[in-house]
Amino acid sequence: MKLFTKLKFATLAFALLFTMSCEEEEEVIPAPGLTTKTTQANANAKFTSMDIQGTVDAGKNEITARGVVYNKTGAPTLSDAKTTEAGNTFTTTLNGLMPNTTYFVRVYASTATTTYYSEPIQVKTMGLAGTKWDFTFNHSATVTWHGDVTFNADGTTVYDEPESPGTYLSRGTWSMKDNVLSYTMDSSVQNPASYVFTGTMVNNTMSGTYTFGTANKPWTAVKR
Repeated sequence: MKLFTKLKFATLAFALLFTMSCEEEEEVIPAPGLTTKTTQANANAKFTSMDIQGTVDAGKNEITARGVVYNKTGAPTLSDAKTTEAGNTFTTTLNGLMPNTTYFVRVYASTATTTYYSEPIQVKTMGLAGTKWDFTFNHSATVTWHGDVTFNADGTTVYDEPESPGTYLSRGTWSMKDNVLSYTMDSSVQNPASYVFTGTMVNNTMSGTYTFGTANKPWTAVKR
């Protein structure tokens, strides 16, 4: 009988110890829910910027940082370009992008121990191909004029002046690296025979200089 009592007591003690051990196990907290609500249609993608909408459903997680990560190769992480946002629902603008380029974007949320990512989306910035721009030539303090430049997808251009259609019609070529435009306009009716433009694009505006003899003259342009 004494042996049975001892065994019964030992069994009860083990059961109690096991129950206490289970109760002391840490609660498993589900990962936060991350959503990128942006599509190509609502990203407001321009030549060098785009808007990204994101949400972080933290649940029971203590979020220490959140925002957007992005790159040009896929599956961006915190090692790539990123933003840092104050709230769990946000719209952020990514600046300094390259025109006509596809970017991979993810929402991220970090805790003290882990960083979580949403599924990546792809958004493409605008390019010059197929667009028309209103150029303003600031030739001198008293001489300025406007010209429309159409940038074709094959790297060619068409220049015309709206005040005298067809009179100064000129062809040319263009290329772009990052957000820097190189544009050469050939002219058979003006002296000099060609103008070389260099300029920087920021969203829907451009500005720079063009050659005239040995001088560089300023120009600006807005997208039509």
